[in-house]
Amino acid sequence: MRKRDQWGRAALLFALMLLAACATDSDPTAEVVEVTRLVTVTPVANAEVTRPVGINATPTPADREPFSATDATSYRAAVEQEPLTLDPAMAGDAGSLDLIHNVIEPLLYPAPGEAGAFVPTLAASWERTEDGRSYSFMLRPNVTFSNGNELTTGDVAYSIQRALLLSPAGGPQDFLLEPLLGYRSGDVTEEVENGAYAGDREALLANAPAGALLEVCEQVRAAVVADEDAGTITFNLARPWAPFLATLSRPVAGIVDKEWAIEQGAWDGSCETWQNWYAPQEGETTLATTILGTGPYVLDRWTPGEEYVLVANENYWRGAGNEMWEGGPSGNPAIDTVTVRYQPQPEQRWEMLRDGEVETAALPAASRLATDRWIGARCDWRTQACTATDTPDAPLRTFANLPRPVQSALFFNFDIEGEENAFIGSGRLDGNGIPPDFFNDVHVRRAFIHCFDTERFVTEALAGNGTVHGSLIPAFLRERSSLPEIQTNSLEQCADELQRAHGGAVAANGFRLQVPFAAGNLAQQVAASILQENLQAVNPVYNLEIVGLSSSRYDQALAERRLPLATFAWTPKLPDPHAWAAPAFAEEPAAFQRLPMTLGEQIGAAIAAGAAATDDEGRADVYAVLDQLVNETVPFVLLPQPAGQIYQQRWVGKWFYNPAAPHPTYYAYSLQREE
Repeated sequence: MRKRDQWGRAALLFALMLLAACATDSDPTAEVVEVTRLVTVTPVANAEVTRPVGINATPTPADREPFSATDATSYRAAVEQEPLTLDPAMAGDAGSLDLIHNVIEPLLYPAPGEAGAFVPTLAASWERTEDGRSYSFMLRPNVTFSNGNELTTGDVAYSIQRALLLSPAGGPQDFLLEPLLGYRSGDVTEEVENGAYAGDREALLANAPAGALLEVCEQVRAAVVADEDAGTITFNLARPWAPFLATLSRPVAGIVDKEWAIEQGAWDGSCETWQNWYAPQEGETTLATTILGTGPYVLDRWTPGEEYVLVANENYWRGAGNEMWEGGPSGNPAIDTVTVRYQPQPEQRWEMLRDGEVETAALPAASRLATDRWIGARCDWRTQACTATDTPDAPLRTFANLPRPVQSALFFNFDIEGEENAFIGSGRLDGNGIPPDFFNDVHVRRAFIHCFDTERFVTEALAGNGTVHGSLIPAFLRERSSLPEIQTNSLEQCADELQRAHGGAVAANGFRLQVPFAAGNLAQQVAASILQENLQAVNPVYNLEIVGLSSSRYDQALAERRLPLATFAWTPKLPDPHAWAAPAFAEEPAAFQRLPMTLGEQIGAAIAAGAAATDDEGRADVYAVLDQLVNETVPFVLLPQPAGQIYQQRWVGKWFYNPAAPHPTYYAYSLQREE
């Protein structure tokens, strides 16, 4: 892997530092074998599901050896979400991704515990050109699908090309389309008559010129090139794209058997016909209910609405000693059968766990209160070390504070729509309102961040299971030494900033504004309450009133930009800093807050540089600059990141969690046997 020319990196950093320097206090402004198993999909009748209203009382556990499994070859899990599709090119929901992750493999996998690094899966090695615009992967030899077909570079090219050409509306293709074709719309037909047929297969087939359709497919083929003789697959990018390796590690880039897929009725691989499969609806693709890959498990059966069962791939290519990552699993799976049961009601999931019917269950915060006397050990997901609780003989253990791909922030509106807007009162700094440009003053924004108690937010909004951080980029994607200091709650600093705001007029006159929250949105309500109480503690003339609105009224006020403050949340699709930072300054948040031009250009430059800087050092520098910009100019209050929590039977032996690929990796699990 070649690194960026150091002079180029230094020049980039210097330019970004100049941009950051502009953000001053005075400026108001991120491996032949049996045929594959047939998957049986059993339809079930629709059933009305009632919401739980509480947790049943827990009986005393039955006498048994508590820390060993009666069957160490079978693992059972109770989950809230079932799969919507088995097609990697269509999957975006957690239930689908969890299943696909264990059956279909991509070229790469995020290296556990090593920020921003990847280990080869179906790839043996790879290299990148110096300009960052071409990646060439050497395919791992002697890999077979579970049906005995040998993995070829043609399978890789077909899988990625198919994903690009399908382009389902709202699908996971955007992080493939942008680097490979330069398209930001998330649709492969972006350049066909200016995107006139985007998402509309019928119109595309009826009206699009045949030449234009052929050109789309040819562009895709030029971007993803297989060389069977050399055993390589080359990706030609439209521009340098730092998140590309992360993209190839995701399920959407999972590799399917071309011959098998075509037999199922998937795209036939021809550029003359691709449009017949374009823009499918959810569940429409022929691979939606059948799946085959190179992974350690195969799907035995799936009964929608009830459960699915995975069984160990008897022909898994990875031999003993060939570790998935350093210290990771190798050889045949330790667990032969995995049964994942769909149970939307948390009280039922808890009872299944309590009664030993499942090895694990994910529980919401409200259910956790019933588990304490059943928890014998609390464990650290990083080290797997466990500490005994006050009830060490209890049958369960828990891992808390699991990083989740969720981010949110409380955004300031820099130019509030002021006409007849009761949320800003009089519209002036006269003690009875705020002007529309109230948050255009950096001192106001800094005051609000100092008056925001993040630890209290974790306790009240996240039930104590969350992470306070100082960067849009989570710790598991950054070297810890590069993370910025976390700003802490300080009423003294809040008061000082308000004294300086708007030339002293805020302190002299006070203010009044209303901060609405959408009814039922606890995070929004708690955030507003924290600000309300702390501003009043600083000075009674600082009045923030909390208003509960219906979801429809809240959304309308948000769209009209009448809200002084608004919470936006996003789910990063990639284990890459760009996927975490960029959404904060794009689409809805950007339209809402309308950053001043200077600040918008500074942040835009840093975001673009982070996406283009394909060497590690250069990217670290870029995101350090972005952190500086955000922390100095405070375009939003970064909210603590919600964390996950898992509960297990203590007879679970090995368990594994990778926040950069937060799907259950059953290949890395094992159960303790009864003696």
